[in-house]
Amino acid sequence: MNENQSDNEFVRPPQEGGVCPGPASGSATDRAAGAVALAEAELKRAKEAYDRVYDDAIRRIREVREAKVGDLCDEVLEKVKRCPGTSLFVAGLLGFFLGRLFRR
Repeated sequence: MNENQSDNEFVRPPQEGGVCPGPASGSATDRAAGAVALAEAELKRAKEAYDRVYDDAIRRIREVREAKVGDLCDEVLEKVKRCPGTSLFVAGLLGFFLGRLFRR
């Protein structure tokens, strides 16, 4: 320490509420605890999202297994009637890839 420096230069001023931050105040511990709590919350949200997607996939698989070919054809025809442009685009892509697949 320099002669011109006093011991008070190294003491941090109190924050709001009059509490001085320092090793004993646990500010780093509080930040770590906050980060852990945030990570736990994000993990919980991810688990809930995963559960929703999983349940939806199971439901759709059951629907497909229980559906008959005629039912599937009817659904496809309804979708084609609702979105003819998209249906033409998908049919074109499917035709292109099938053509590339079976081309000599």
